[in-house]
Amino acid sequence: MAVRREYLPALRKELSSILETDPNTGKPTLTYASLRNAELFDSFIREVLRMKGDTLTVIRLTTKDAPLGGYVIPKGLPSISSTETVSLTNSYRIFDYPHRYSFP
Repeated sequence: MAVRREYLPALRKELSSILETDPNTGKPTLTYASLRNAELFDSFIREVLRMKGDTLTVIRLTTKDAPLGGYVIPKGLPSISSTETVSLTNSYRIFDYPHRYSFP
């Protein structure tokens, strides 16, 4: 965020829109439930992690049988891949948010 400051206003706006009031203090707070509604923030963080390159593995779950390199990855099987493979595969649009393959 420090490098791409042009995204800060939109991220702040989104986070402000999902703030909840803490019942004990009356102060604005972010909860796990409210953060699940932060689509722009989630996308920003995911892209940072993808581009940063120090993520060791990415785990996905197939939504249906998927042919891959002469093999078939069965529906419901968790798959582990390197971030470089995920980046290349993502260009073929086989992902469906969140964390699931969506093979044609």
